[in-house]
Amino acid sequence: MISAYNRTGVIRRFVNTTDVLATVEEILGLGKLSKFDHYGRSLREIFTGTPDLTPYVALKSEQPLNELNPARSATAQASLDLDLDRVDAADEDAFNRVLWTLLKGGQPYPGVKRMSSLEVVRAH
Repeated sequence: MISAYNRTGVIRRFVNTTDVLATVEEILGLGKLSKFDHYGRSLREIFTGTPDLTPYVALKSEQPLNELNPARSATAQASLDLDLDRVDAADEDAFNRVLWTLLKGGQPYPGVKRMSSLEVVRAH
């Protein structure tokens, strides 16, 4: 977040959408808008009451943002086979394998390390 009212430094904690909503609700003086917001933790610790109007310098990407896969690589072909035109339509395992290969190179793919809640219940 960039704001004149931000505290300096980095605050390391897990944040999700309900935390952002809780912050907006708190700033606007609203009550909780849903039962999901009830569990959101406000981000008030990132703000200060006195603005710092010092200009900031945006970080520039070290990775070229227009870089593409090599045209004839296996990952380029695998990417073409993914349905990325619709939300959540791509084969998740295939997509993860493409990303793994691009980021980790020749390291062995670790496989799936999760199970659905139904599988958890069945296991007990």
